Amino acid sequence: MPESGVLILPSQAHKAPSRPGIYRLLVRLPSNYELGLELDEPSLENALKLIKLKVYRIARAINQRVLVGKLGEEKSHHLRREYRLQAESLTHQWTATLVEEVLEHTDTIDSLRENLSVLRDAFDGLPPVYIGISSERTLYERLQEHLDGMTGVSERMNMFGVGWSDIRFSYNTVDFVSRNDARRLERLVQSIFQPALSSR
Repeated sequence: MPESGVLILPSQAHKAPSRPGIYRLLVRLPSNYELGLELDEPSLENALKLIKLKVYRIARAINQRVLVGKLGEEKSHHLRREYRLQAESLTHQWTATLVEEVLEHTDTIDSLRENLSVLRDAFDGLPPVYIGISSERTLYERLQEHLDGMTGVSERMNMFGVGWSDIRFSYNTVDFVSRNDARRLERLVQSIFQPALSSR
């Protein structure tokens, strides 16, 4: 019987199935409890600092697009100079500015909770930042490799300051007939969602 589910990382990683399947890494914002908003005397200042930092790092990661190419002068081949160019999206800076504008007008714990509720709904609707398969290992084993820093996505997350506590692990168990079948399914789902942290 196929299984599916969503796990909060890293605390629920032990619940990942010991079966092959396809999985997606989804970003999440901290809960009110994680932000200290459930304390008897919550600190608005500390919560605001943390949420600004989280949103900036996550926005930078999910908007990550690097364009690489060459330009050449319109001259004969032996006279032409070529230039290698690389460009990175700056969309995350605009997102961070908008978040800053909203939060700087948040002056009570109740208004922060309301704004965070809207932000969480928006983040919950984002496409996956990574999509992978686990055909020769179980989903549990593959997830442990990620958590142990043994994969490329771990390196890319570190580059943007995104931690595993910022991630949900969504999965579907699939009994693949062959690795080729698994790869075809993975490529299809990746082509639909264009995950930012999947290697290209």
